Amino acid sequence: MRCASFYLTAVTTLALLLVAGCSTPTTPKSHYYLIAPDYQASAALSPPATISVECAPYLSQGGLVVENGDQTIVTAHYHRWAEPLPAMISRYLQRQLQSNLRPEATPPAITLLIDRFHRLNDGTVVYSGQWWVQGETPQAFRYQEHPASADYDSTVASLHHLLDKQAMTLVMTLAPDTLAKTETP
Repeated sequence: MRCASFYLTAVTTLALLLVAGCSTPTTPKSHYYLIAPDYQASAALSPPATISVECAPYLSQGGLVVENGDQTIVTAHYHRWAEPLPAMISRYLQRQLQSNLRPEATPPAITLLIDRFHRLNDGTVVYSGQWWVQGETPQAFRYQEHPASADYDSTVASLHHLLDKQAMTLVMTLAPDTLAKTETP
């Protein structure tokens, strides 16, 4: 009788542990972010620019980054880039240049080294580094923005906006007279 009671207690305890284990919170849902151009494709676009992008190693690991005030970084586990950041930035800037230059413009070959592409602890979003056309002197750049919210969606939207600023700077620097604008008579 005592043995049956022990087995019943053991089975009941295991069943309760199993139910308790199943009721614990699950792993948070992963969010994947993509930076894509907002323009419609056109048949009259010039050939794409060649843009070689290299990111600081801490940016290339996949998760979105937040830099703390004490010069440490935190990489998000569940907020990640949808594809490798260098490839996504290169393609984005190529398409932005392609859509903002006249079709007859010669596409440049650009190298871009990115030092920062993340949010700071105070909520500021920063994008900085250097770029150059082969054989020319590198030019430093730094863009920043203060979004209304410090969540990941706002951070990605701000980074998207800062890439737009970078694209327009490239267009204005490389070919200011070839902007694809409607000309007024």
